[in-house]
Formats: sequence, structure tokens, C-alpha cells
Amino acid sequence: MTTSLNHLLTDDVQAVVLDLDGTLYDKRHIARRLVLHHLCALSLLAAEQTTRKRLKGQHFGSEEAFYENFFRQMSRAHLYTARVARWWYFRRYMPSMIQIIRRNYRLNAWVEPLILACRERHIRVAVYSDYGCVSEKLAALGLRAEMFDVAVSAPELGGLKPAPESAARVVDRLGVKAAQCLFVGDRDDTDGASARAVGADFFLIKWIGYKR
Repeated sequence: MTTSLNHLLTDDVQAVVLDLDGTLYDKRHIARRLVLHHLCALSLLAAEQTTRKRLKGQHFGSEEAFYENFFRQMSRAHLYTARVARWWYFRRYMPSMIQIIRRNYRLNAWVEPLILACRERHIRVAVYSDYGCVSEKLAALGLRAEMFDVAVSAPELGGLKPAPESAARVVDRLGVKAAQCLFVGDRDDTDGASARAVGADFFLIKWIGYKR
């Protein structure tokens, strides 16, 4: 993995949209660590992942509408309610992910130089995550949300990547045209598809030897 992505900042780029998990840091082994952390709640963990895949790319209009559908579907065919799923997700799952990131992962070497280069060229920068708690995750990596022009999660915008409506809202918040945006992420099926949905360019982060 190259330690500099500054060569991507061509004259046509007016904004960079960075994915978070798997892009700002190499998230290898995070799934295993989450399993070990939630051995007493494996059914909830499995339901979260299954539901996330099921709702991939769907848009519900608002953050609350998204989470209402998300937790209702998580609770289907299980012994717990949507209320329990919501409690576990925000009180246990997301805090554990932030804790795991803080203890085990480091910001990739190219991130801060890229942000600095963007600032020097007056290029706007966004972090666009498919998970919530964006500010907390950035802090776990040693960054502040205030360093970015936009720091937002797909659920906040109403639907998971690659929902075109969510990606369009990110571009709108940046105040530029989609064709002037460069999306950077580790997944073509979510980050790349989000970029293509609005007519933006995309750069794929590749991790050598990384099997999902």
C-alpha cells in the first residue's frame, strides 16, 4: 500500500470523500475481534451483519426511519425485540468497535498528508462512513471531526451505501458538483458504487493479502 495518495489530487478534483473503516485504517481481523468481544451475544452480532447486507443500498429518507427499519429487521425470527436490538447496538456494539479500533488500529500513513495537501489546494474533504459514531471513531484514530468539511454516516443520511440518495447528500453538503468529487474507499461494491451512482470518480484502496 502506497504511503501517499497526493497524486490523485488533479486539477479537476474539488472534493475528496473518504470512507472510514478499512480505508483510514487497515481493518484486518476486526470481525474476529468483535466476535470475541460479543461471545454472549453472537445471535445479535449475526443479525446485525445479516440485516446490514439485506438493507445495503436501500434508502429510507431519514436517520430515524432507517434505524426503525434496521432494528425491526434485526429482531425478526429472533427472541429479542427491536428495542433490545437498538439498545445492544448503541450501548454495546458500537462502543466495543470504537474500543477495538483505539486499542488495535492506527491511522494509515497516507491519510494526514492527503488531508494537508487538500487543505493547501483548497480541496474540501469529507468522511463518509457506512456505520455511525463517526466522530468517536475518528477520535480513536487520533483525528478530530472538525478536521473535515463533512463527517457523516450513511445511516444519518437515511440509507446504507451505495444508496444514491445518501451519496448525493454528501456531495450536496460539500457544495461541489459530483463530477468534481473523488471517492476513496476499500470496497468497490459500496464506496465505488456510491461514486458511480452520482457520477463521481473513485479510487480503490487495496490491501495485499487481505481476504474478507
